[in-house]
Amino acid sequence: MWDLCFEFDSDVSRWYTDPFIQLTFKEIEKIMDNVLRETARLTKIFADTSEEATKVMKELKVEIDKFRVQMPLIELLTTEAIRKKPATWVEIFKECGYKDTEMNEQITLNTFIEMNMLQHREILEEISKKAEKQWSIEKKLSEMNEKVKTMELELMPSKSGNCKLIKTVEETQQILDEFLNMVQMLKANPNIKGILKKANEMEHKFITIQDCLENWMKCQRGWLYLEPIFSSEDIIKKLPAEHAKFVEIDSFFRATMEQAAKETKPFDSPELDLEKLNIEFDGHNKTLETIQKALTD
Repeated sequence: MWDLCFEFDSDVSRWYTDPFIQLTFKEIEKIMDNVLRETARLTKIFADTSEEATKVMKELKVEIDKFRVQMPLIELLTTEAIRKKPATWVEIFKECGYKDTEMNEQITLNTFIEMNMLQHREILEEISKKAEKQWSIEKKLSEMNEKVKTMELELMPSKSGNCKLIKTVEETQQILDEFLNMVQMLKANPNIKGILKKANEMEHKFITIQDCLENWMKCQRGWLYLEPIFSSEDIIKKLPAEHAKFVEIDSFFRATMEQAAKETKPFDSPELDLEKLNIEFDGHNKTLETIQKALTD
């Protein structure tokens, strides 16, 4: 009994005076539930055997109920969303009339009790709920971004064995299609405000990767078609200008494939600037088309 009282008193003292941003609602809730359950059990045991012990249990129950009044405050203001988005505190203090207050480690539960923060419960519920919804969107964006970062290019050797080729991008493009649809849905969410910039950046990134892969595969098809053709001395002599252009493309393509083969995370590599590559592939594809047209004329 005395151990229970001592431990609860120690915990409560810590919760009142520790930095508020270090409190964890689920941990506190678990301890409170255990103490409440043990108090009820001991109260029942001592009811007919010890008046003094029963009195101690009743006093403990009063202290438990006293602290439970503050639990909504802890629940609303220690969510994952607020932990991960500390800027939310600016809105909290502003909306509750404490615009000159900044969240720091000196602010404790006692501080909030003195500020009578629970009188603003409806405001806190609204802000906390909004923060949770925004954090949910942000987590989905981050999850998609992390997935893309870990995606790999499936490569295979060319028939001659002297160059790597992309085997397929079908699965990657399908994933990117799904992610782009998800980003569009998230952007239509009324809670996107505040993280719309991040959503737009993510959308741009996915589209860039898709466009780059599309141009990459188109360049690869053109290279595969022309590479054996320009192995012929007759063609080289007949189309020297086109051959010179192809040599440039050949050098670019091989260098790009060599670098891609070194990358374990090609879509998160500073060595593969996909935006720049997309522009380069697009330009080379136009040149490949003029070369192929010259071959047919």
